[in-house]
Amino acid sequence: MASTFASLPREVLDRAGQRAPFDAERIRTALQRAGEATGEYGADEAQLLTAQVTKVLIHRFHGDAPTIEQIQGVAEQTLIAANHLATARAYIVYREQP
Repeated sequence: MASTFASLPREVLDRAGQRAPFDAERIRTALQRAGEATGEYGADEAQLLTAQVTKVLIHRFHGDAPTIEQIQGVAEQTLIAANHLATARAYIVYREQP
């Protein structure tokens, strides 16, 4: 019997519906910038938050390609769960901008 294991998505669906390579570094950069903008945390915490986001993506999407919006939603949930509420609010407001 073959064993199965969950893995990170290889691709994401961008806002135009096009496939692009998955890059966890983009998540880390966005989380770090958000944390630094609010003064709640820096690079080390951004790395930990990124690890949590990627764990959720592995579990939720089982290697399928999530949309950018789905990834951002997981990032928001992760910020809230980590009690970085000011950053979560700023992140949500930023996402709502046209």
